[in-house]
Amino acid sequence: MQQYRIFKLLCLVTIASLLVGCSGRVLQTIDESERDTAGVYNGEWFVKVTKGAPVQHIDNWIFTCGDMSRVLKIVVEDGSVYIAEDKNKNKAYVSRDGKFKLKVRLSQMAEASAGSGSAIVDGKRTFILQGSLKDKKRKGYVTYGVAQFGNNGCTAKAHYLPI
Repeated sequence: MQQYRIFKLLCLVTIASLLVGCSGRVLQTIDESERDTAGVYNGEWFVKVTKGAPVQHIDNWIFTCGDMSRVLKIVVEDGSVYIAEDKNKNKAYVSRDGKFKLKVRLSQMAEASAGSGSAIVDGKRTFILQGSLKDKKRKGYVTYGVAQFGNNGCTAKAHYLPI
């Protein structure tokens, strides 16, 4: 009976950890019909990206990510979000509850290292900025995704600060 209680407790702790780890993750882009039209999130925001783990694992692959820390600026106008320096204005929509997922296609291709013994077949890369701008939940993630891995890749936490 004691073993069952310990097992049950461990399951609950694991589930809670997974839920906490997923906060700030947005599964899909926000549809235009769901965007914030009240202007709640309008303005400029700093995005502070943490260092992130230098080595990350996706499937059986090992990604060498390096230091991902940086600060960038995003702009929210009429429920649309884009990176301030992005001249093409790749944009996404911010939902009424502050969530968004912005994807920007990168020109660089991902390649396997010479010693890996494998090749990356679809190395198209995408910069993904996602999270929430709402109140104390102003956090999310930055990912340099690779198409072959469902746009998973090097990921670091991000914090959003209104300017």
